[in-house]
Amino acid sequence: MTNDNTTHTDTEFEKALTAWLATAQEIIEVNHERAGYHSPAATLSTMYGRRYVRIVRHDLGPSRSAHCFIDRTNGDVLKAASWKAPAKNFARGNIYTGNAGVTEYGAHTCY
Repeated sequence: MTNDNTTHTDTEFEKALTAWLATAQEIIEVNHERAGYHSPAATLSTMYGRRYVRIVRHDLGPSRSAHCFIDRTNGDVLKAASWKAPAKNFARGNIYTGNAGVTEYGAHTCY
């Protein structure tokens, strides 16, 4: 689902990532409320690596997990294979398109 060889600046990437994170957080909160939970919803944060941005999901207490990974070279949303690495078999979406590939569970939905 790579974005047709278009080169994006760091500013464009940050803007798209910020919008994507807001959408992902909103999905988590809506589904949390819909399920009727009384505890706070999970929150998302970022950890930058050389090639990928790890999206970290923080649940209650010290619990955290890799929600998904974003490829910094093209904006692809990749499912987390582990804490340290994305599943590289195919992209679940792209932060530059309306097809973001995000659910409350991570980058699981295939578009």
